[in-house]
Amino acid sequence: MNRLIQTIFNELDKRNMPARGLAAAVDVDPGTISNLKNRPEIEVKFQNMLAIIQYLFPDREEELMEIYIRAINKPENLRLALEYASFNRNLPLLEYLINRELNSDNRVNQEWAKVYQLMLDLQKNHYDEDFLLMLRAVRATTIEMDILTRIMECYFFYNNDDYRSFFALSKTIEKSIQNIYNQYIKETFLVRISEILLNSHFRNGEVEQCRRYANIVIDSNANKFRKANAYLTLSYTYLFENYDTSIKLLLRSKELSVESGNVDKALLIENKSIAFAKCYWSKDLESVQTNNEAEQAHLAIRRGNKELAISILNKIEQHTGFTKYYLGIATGKEQYLYESIAMFKEQGDLFFINLPLIELKRRGVSEYILQAII
Repeated sequence: MNRLIQTIFNELDKRNMPARGLAAAVDVDPGTISNLKNRPEIEVKFQNMLAIIQYLFPDREEELMEIYIRAINKPENLRLALEYASFNRNLPLLEYLINRELNSDNRVNQEWAKVYQLMLDLQKNHYDEDFLLMLRAVRATTIEMDILTRIMECYFFYNNDDYRSFFALSKTIEKSIQNIYNQYIKETFLVRISEILLNSHFRNGEVEQCRRYANIVIDSNANKFRKANAYLTLSYTYLFENYDTSIKLLLRSKELSVESGNVDKALLIENKSIAFAKCYWSKDLESVQTNNEAEQAHLAIRRGNKELAISILNKIEQHTGFTKYYLGIATGKEQYLYESIAMFKEQGDLFFINLPLIELKRRGVSEYILQAII
């Protein structure tokens, strides 16, 4: 902890910033900063330390927060640390905290550790059909752990495509979260449920609801990885409406993916999502760079080389709703567009099903017939 405190005050010296300036910047009592320097034995509140580190060292947050977390002893700070480690997917740190707090003298901390053990299993994909029974066997005595077990139920329903149960439960969770006193837990739990809701509404083709929840994540204190995912889904909701907005959001998602160290995700966005948007709108085609076969075919179509597109698509072994759509516009055969509809429908994707629907409508197929199909 002393090393962390020294790092903080070295940075203040470098910036020529007085302690009261830091206190004002992160909205904490000046005494908090004074105690940090003059009475380091007094343990800083979790949220205060998080605010200080996020302000001074945004690119080193997880590294420095882990130093802080491994040195703390106050029960409340340790409970918030459990959520921080889980929320940021620092699973080794989460496992350390769970093992520590399972043996705590504080019964509330023991309860939290038991619940986060289930969350750890979920995050490691170490769960089976009995997981739901295990969740429902939990008798939480705190509002936070009662809500977290229900959030985990939502994860379970979502992963098992039980959207009816998911939506019914998620609405009760949203209301319950407002009763949480601690602002950090309130925000992270709201982000957790908003992430599932934005993806669910997106799959249902409900763009306004999707945008609402995506913006909750984006406007939160979530890490760059989570915000990158929210920007990505938000960008899709504008694909059929506004090219410039969609591309702007895609580039922001790509940027955040790189900044969060997820280079593979950034490459995927470039090769598939950005390439798709440019091809769909037939804009900036000269700048399209993709090694994705389906999008190479899409690009060939928009450049007027339908024979090349058909050749590429015929070599693809496992078709998707997208490749069937591309075959439909490359060959002119409506059969492929109907097959595309069937594949998107089978996957429960009621957003991208609009691709073949829009094309069929453009070809004069009755809106009544298309609605009957879906």
